[in-house]
Amino acid sequence: MRVLSLAAAGVCGALLSQPAGGRRMCVLNGTDPTDEHVLVRVYRNNVRSMSFEHPGEKKEVGSETTVQCEGPVPDSCFAGADESCPPCPCTMDGSGLAFSYARVMWSQVRQRCQSFLRPLGWKPPKFLVIGYGGGSIPGYLLDNCPEGTVVESVEYNPRVIEAARRYFGSADTKKFQIEHNDALPAVAQRVSAGSKYDAVIVDCFTGNGAVPDHCRNQEFLGDVSLLLERNGKLLQNIWHYSPKSDQVKAQFQETLESYRRLFGATTQVLNVPMPPEFAWNDVLMGVNSG
Repeated sequence: MRVLSLAAAGVCGALLSQPAGGRRMCVLNGTDPTDEHVLVRVYRNNVRSMSFEHPGEKKEVGSETTVQCEGPVPDSCFAGADESCPPCPCTMDGSGLAFSYARVMWSQVRQRCQSFLRPLGWKPPKFLVIGYGGGSIPGYLLDNCPEGTVVESVEYNPRVIEAARRYFGSADTKKFQIEHNDALPAVAQRVSAGSKYDAVIVDCFTGNGAVPDHCRNQEFLGDVSLLLERNGKLLQNIWHYSPKSDQVKAQFQETLESYRRLFGATTQVLNVPMPPEFAWNDVLMGVNSG
């Protein structure tokens, strides 16, 4: 079972547009000739973007993530030929989130991170992120939550992990815990280990906004529900419509019903503010009220 990207390669996360221009700094190819390429662009304002291309085509089919790095862009990022993967270090700027769905998710966990009332037995929050991309959500959580916060991330595509480590500010392996694994076994293993989290954030997509079955079926969601602390939240980035896929609407309804079976009245569909031409993005939330 694979966690796939918006462009139907092994990546999680769906962003609706990519910045214009920028240097084609690095292309990471898969071991299979049919694997989509992972493309990293760098911009003069030190923004990095990750997107995907079909093999044999220089046509980007979806932007996975955009990250702002601190300070001016290093000269080394523009050295050598295009796509030559030069050294281009990044310290992630954790002061903001570029995408609306991520800001909606943050609004649901912010209180756990920013609470000034710390009762007896208080401990730093612990999060699980399914789908790493460039690491903007894990990075923001680590920069804006109390010292001692733990963020574990799971990402299927090793090339995405490589790009995140090299170009998106995730080089610190102690700070950024990224596990190369499929979503379903990664969650099942944590259930077996008795792990618990204050929130589990899921950002898994295939082509055209569809969510792979193993990131939304009853087995997966049931296992995730077992990982949640009391009042812990499952937050999932999801589309309720796609202009390029008729199955997305039906998938959304099926997933919503699965949430309602598991989480009952705590289930919410959180609106993601978007321009009208892209207004099909939501965040599904379920809360462990037991």
